[in-house]
Amino acid sequence: MNMQASTKHIMSTEKKSHAKPPTEGDRPLPSIAVIGDIVGSKQLPQAERSHVQRQLEELLNRINKRYAKAIGARFLVTLGDEFQGVLKQPDIIPDLIWDIETGLPKAEVRIGIGYGTLNPPLKRIALGMDGPAFHAARAAIEEARKHRTRGGFFLGFGQPEDMLLNSLAALLHRQRATLTDNQLVALGLLRQGYSQSRIADKLGITKQAVNSRAKSIGWEAYLQGEEALRAILKRFDTSSAWLRRSR
Repeated sequence: MNMQASTKHIMSTEKKSHAKPPTEGDRPLPSIAVIGDIVGSKQLPQAERSHVQRQLEELLNRINKRYAKAIGARFLVTLGDEFQGVLKQPDIIPDLIWDIETGLPKAEVRIGIGYGTLNPPLKRIALGMDGPAFHAARAAIEEARKHRTRGGFFLGFGQPEDMLLNSLAALLHRQRATLTDNQLVALGLLRQGYSQSRIADKLGITKQAVNSRAKSIGWEAYLQGEEALRAILKRFDTSSAWLRRSR
């Protein structure tokens, strides 16, 4: 090796040795992105659409407060009647879907849920963020649109997980869609752990009436379905990665 080549080699080696190693904050972060879209909102009369948009903003404020520990980047309205957020604890998704559907009772909502990584820089609100997690959530929304799926569509979790998650979500949504308003109220209280006696007192009806509603709902099977959904999702908890990033 001649002197000039040797000098270049040494300088190149020195540059590499002084290169700053990537920090934790430079690395993509595993996350769960959630994108929601109100179906057919543009076809609503303006007054009704404005009402739904106000309901959506209020709902997202409640969600951000209720699930603050599970949220990586807060939910917000993005384009028109679309909204998005980032989760680090995905086992709250059954509760999140319930809150969205019952919080917007006059609207149909598509929900895409994608697992993957987010690229730095990360933000406190889910705006201007990018990475495979959002790409998967966007693809999930498209699949939900194509197949007219409600109750949440999952992508990026792998196989057979995607298939299991989507099957459970579809079955749970189908069961919710058959309920009357009174049954939905009763199921909501049962989900919160209220006893049938307390529900009877709260609703001003007899315990026998509550028992009849609970049986007609098939509430035990419904709650078992939600627990199965949570059990799968817990395997994708990214809280520890988010905690390391915050240190």
